[in-house]
Amino acid sequence: MYDVGITLSDCSWERHHHAFTLACSFLALNRSVLIFAGGRSVLTLSEKMEGLDGALSDDLLKARQIPSLRELRDAIISLGGAFMACETGMKMAGLSSDDLMAGIRVRGMVSFLTEVGSHPIMTL
Repeated sequence: MYDVGITLSDCSWERHHHAFTLACSFLALNRSVLIFAGGRSVLTLSEKMEGLDGALSDDLLKARQIPSLRELRDAIISLGGAFMACETGMKMAGLSSDDLMAGIRVRGMVSFLTEVGSHPIMTL
């Protein structure tokens, strides 16, 4: 069971960046995190990571010394966090499991809720 659940509900780059920063912070405090990407937010779990609204360029972020969304996503995995992609969201975004980065589980909301149990859930 995870200490914290975070759900993503749209394809806003800024919300995803904030959620990933939050997840990294929880993980740095030794709190386990499961992120559930619902709807078109599953785009953030694809290898290409394309189609997110309002994305800032990696060059701009680097110049401002801010980690990119991809760097944060990789940090979550290296710190022991986990991701789930919504089955329905995959259909909405026109993605298959082959489009996702390695290790992403495709499940429904019930699976997410079961794995988080009675621990806090944040929706961003």
